[in-house]
Amino acid sequence: MPTAYAVGEKAHPTINHSSVSSLNPLSLKPEVNHYQKLSWLAWSASTLLLLILAFRLVSALTATTLAPGTAVTSGCEEESWSNIWRVVQGQAMYPDPSSPPYNAAYFNWGFYGLYAAVAAPVVAYWGGSSLIPAGRLLTLAFAIGGSVLVGYFLRLRVCPQAPSALVWAFALFPFFGPVAGW
Repeated sequence: MPTAYAVGEKAHPTINHSSVSSLNPLSLKPEVNHYQKLSWLAWSASTLLLLILAFRLVSALTATTLAPGTAVTSGCEEESWSNIWRVVQGQAMYPDPSSPPYNAAYFNWGFYGLYAAVAAPVVAYWGGSSLIPAGRLLTLAFAIGGSVLVGYFLRLRVCPQAPSALVWAFALFPFFGPVAGW
């Protein structure tokens, strides 16, 4: 027999949401602090990224002691260094690629102009073998600047409530992760 309810009374008992939250995967109040787990993962990833950075920094600084063409860390590095070298020496930025030495300039004038402007005084003072470390250190400076900007915008605009470790891991990864080949 159906139960009669008074006017305004609910047809079902009140659910205690605090006891159900651990059962509901979509609950907004999880029992486990996921930010804490993500922060630990972020610190671990950041530590590995900084180890990669240290390895790359040592590689960049020791590139001057290696024979030409053996200090390759990315795909089109030889042509880029050759073109930067040409600009440092006052030669044409975009020579005819169908004539010797048959190398083409792949990037825009801003790339070669900026790297040559930074590398020219370094090469003038320390010699031609300092071109590669100067260029790699410039790229490192851009990577640090990019990480700071991304971290700043993530912290202030995207997720101000997230733990710092998580924010900075996401800020470091695009610039110092395994994909970046500086």
